[in-house]
Amino acid sequence: MGSIVEHPELVNEIFLTQEKNKAGIYAIRLFIRGKPWIVTVDDEVIMWRSRELKYAKLGENNAMWGPLLEKAWSKVKGNYLNSESDNVGSAMKAFLGFPVFGYSTGANIGYEVEVWEGLRDSEIAGNLLSVQTSGNSDADVNEFGIVRNHAFPILSVFSLDDTDSNTVLHRLYMMRNPWGRTEYNHTWSKDDPNWSQEFIEQVPFGVDPRTAHEHGIFFIEAGDFLNAFITF
Repeated sequence: MGSIVEHPELVNEIFLTQEKNKAGIYAIRLFIRGKPWIVTVDDEVIMWRSRELKYAKLGENNAMWGPLLEKAWSKVKGNYLNSESDNVGSAMKAFLGFPVFGYSTGANIGYEVEVWEGLRDSEIAGNLLSVQTSGNSDADVNEFGIVRNHAFPILSVFSLDDTDSNTVLHRLYMMRNPWGRTEYNHTWSKDDPNWSQEFIEQVPFGVDPRTAHEHGIFFIEAGDFLNAFITF
């Protein structure tokens, strides 16, 4: 779900039931084996004893689309555990019905420039981009401070340039943790002194890299990208 959260228009297409109703029943369109299926779920979700949702959280204005969509996917997969262990490409195909291509980061070590250029071209073409980390539990983080066993949308593939010579100095990815928080601790973190004013002004969408962590946004260089994630 992390990749489509940045595209509300796609979320709207998934939900056949658009309004909250007294029955608490919602029809959700998924694609199973490439064919559209209607999956119905109710609005009862699993909570901890603290009354906090155990899995997907509420969105802005207490929006329930995240927990409902996760419940529909878990229904298709058999249970929540099966849906958690699935890869991001499988879920994307089911949610959107789009062709999905996945690649191993390990197989591309040493080709960080080529991968960056390919993903930049894919972004320009309007494709959705996401990555996934390895691991068994999203309660853990890897050496970069990035949550394990978790999917992240790529918000932008961009470069930091020498504005005088128009030379590419750094190739970066702008990422976002759908949870709205990040503990990324490597190069180009919020406290990295490399963030000069000239570089800050080149960040897409006017995002300030010094405060973007408050919204789960972080930045990672092309070389580190292949080591921090397992697939893209």
